[in-house]
Order: sequence, then structure tokens, then C-alpha cells
Amino acid sequence: MGRDLAKPVTAATAGAFAYSPEKIANAVYDGRLGNLPGSDDGWTFRGRGGSQITGRANYQKLSTTIGLDLIADPDLVNSPAHFLECAVADFVQCGCLPFAAADDSPHVTLRLNGGLIGLAQRRAWLVRWKAALRPPSIA
Repeated sequence: MGRDLAKPVTAATAGAFAYSPEKIANAVYDGRLGNLPGSDDGWTFRGRGGSQITGRANYQKLSTTIGLDLIADPDLVNSPAHFLECAVADFVQCGCLPFAAADDSPHVTLRLNGGLIGLAQRRAWLVRWKAALRPPSIA
């Protein structure tokens, strides 16, 4: 976590973050992704939903796209009524479709979250889902 912060976390300061996901999120995302510096935006606009949308700016952009006020109620991205709509809209908005059509998992991943952690698992799930969703053969 220390390398993700503007101010590195030392052994002496780490205790302030112990058992506090809110403090960790606010420290890591303070002033990033459109979050207001010194606010609770890191926690308020933490990763949620099918696409794990993160950051005030991304919630605002998705709000504009789908017509829901996700700034006032960020939990809407997890609601059964809007979960799929939000995930698909964010996926499209991030420019993932051409890469998804080409089964290019690394570029889909980079577009959505900028990191490649768990890429092997994503590729394995892609194979499983494609097999499960393949139309039955007509003899």
C-alpha cells in the first residue's frame, strides 16, 4: 500500500490504517480519479459493481451515460435493478468492446482497471463462459 500513496506509509504511521478500510481507501485514492482532496471520496467512490467502477470522475461519467445520480447514491451500481446496466455501460464506455470481440483479455483488463493482476484467472473464466454460452450445434 505504501507505494500507492502520495505520502509513503511507514511502520510508525501504518497503525492508523489498521482495521479501517475507509481510511485505506481515502488515503490511496485521495485526490485521484476525480476524488476531492481531503474528502471521504476514496471510500464513497470505491470499486463497486460488475466493472468495479472506482473514483468520483468515473461515477460521474457513468451517471451521465445512464441517467442515474450515482454521485448522490453510489450504491445504485450494486442494486439488482441497475447492476447489469451499470456494468455494461461502463464496459462500453471504457472502450472494451473491440478488445472483447478479439478475446484480448489484457487490453480489456487495462481499459477497465489499469492492472493485470489475476489475468490468468480472467482468461480461464473467458474460456468457461464462452463454452457455456456457445449455441448448441444443430445437426
